[in-house]
Amino acid sequence: MHKSTRALLAAAVAFIAVPAAAFVDEETGLSVEPPAPFEAAAGKPRPNYDIVVTVRSTTGKPTAAGSDGNVCGVAYKQAPQNASLSQADINERLTKPEWMEVIKAPFQAWSTIERTEVFEQDGVKGVEFTVAPKAGPNHESVRMYLALWETPKGRVVVSCAIKADELPQALAELQSIRRATRIRS
Repeated sequence: MHKSTRALLAAAVAFIAVPAAAFVDEETGLSVEPPAPFEAAAGKPRPNYDIVVTVRSTTGKPTAAGSDGNVCGVAYKQAPQNASLSQADINERLTKPEWMEVIKAPFQAWSTIERTEVFEQDGVKGVEFTVAPKAGPNHESVRMYLALWETPKGRVVVSCAIKADELPQALAELQSIRRATRIRS
């Protein structure tokens, strides 16, 4: 292969592998680098979180449930109470049924939990849910994908809301947004 062809091919592959739009906060180490067709951007501040990031699809699929066009939101909250814990200590919590009930309780107040799964990502265990909201505009036609995990630094929540009939086909894409969300130690 000619040298210039190899260089062009390498540049094309590098371009394809780079996310369309990423969010990185150097201070906290939070990064959201979703795969195409998703783009991440700083979101509006929320009182319960230190950082909020929005994720939207450049193609309009999956269809966002909200009128703002955002498929997902990623929120980060520092957790100084975790500073003395190791990641192994935090991960261990998810093996205890009583801790899982504590995690699920707030979601059960406003939604029906349809699926719960523990995942591991970069040595950090978390839990993901798919839920059906019990109230809200067009709640019958909305499904949400929620993922949360904690580190000694803080808590990350990924919350996605799309049209219910698109969830089976879109679940892998929503999980890819979760996998593209990291908190550097």
